[in-house]
Amino acid sequence: MGIEVIGSDEHKARKPYVCDMCGREIAIGDKYENIFCKDLDGGKIITYRLHERCGMVENMFCRIHGSIPDELSYREVGKIMQEEYCSECADRCSDRCNGDLFTCNVL
Repeated sequence: MGIEVIGSDEHKARKPYVCDMCGREIAIGDKYENIFCKDLDGGKIITYRLHERCGMVENMFCRIHGSIPDELSYREVGKIMQEEYCSECADRCSDRCNGDLFTCNVL
């Protein structure tokens, strides 16, 4: 299944959503990004929602790896970045580290 990103925009949540990367709630009032994609096989438009912070994680992934392969979901990208980034972080064994890339105080 091929997917093409056709656009994105930023919003402030007026109702709760679930982030497609970290799986946590996007609470009312939180900033988040809508990413609009087209399923190249069926033509269906798919909307993904990411916390502002998770959008930063997506951008880090793309800077490191070039782009997100079609076979990876945003959730899988988050898991990969959690493993890669946290294992390389100089603060991972310090008292500043909470062990979670999505709520990291160092990043």
